Parts: sequence; structure tokens; C-alpha cells
Amino acid sequence: MKPVPFEGCNVILSSPGCYDVPALKDEGGFTTLWTFTNEERIAIAEGCDLVFSMASHGWPPVGMGVRAKDGTIVGDAIRKG
Repeated sequence: MKPVPFEGCNVILSSPGCYDVPALKDEGGFTTLWTFTNEERIAIAEGCDLVFSMASHGWPPVGMGVRAKDGTIVGDAIRKG
């Protein structure tokens, strides 16, 4: 996966040895967008799991979802309701 710039990005997150990650920072935290390679898309379609890693000294609340073609987020696991 690779991070993708998107409308509304207002900060670049960085850590030594990692990709720079365009993000939207607001009062609720950070939002980033990632795209899959064709190989990753095939693996996910075949039922493989997604691995999440974070370069951090703490573990803040994290959610993952999928951006639909219309721009809505499907499965934003950090938000209740």
C-alpha cells in the first residue's frame, strides 16, 4: 500500500525510514488515504487479511475503512454508531 494525497490534506506525517503520509488534521485527529497495488487487491479479494503497523511510541485509537467510489467511507471502525 502507498499513501495517497487527497482533497483537504493539510499536513504531512513523517517518521525516519517511512513514507511521508499526506493527512487531514482536524479536532478529531488525523485521516489518511491509502491505495492498494494490484497484487494487494487480488490478495484481499481472495480473503487475505490486512496488516496494520504504526510508527509510534503509543497506541492511539485507530480506525480503518474503505472509501467508496462516491467518496463516502464504508466501515470506519473508530467511530461509534
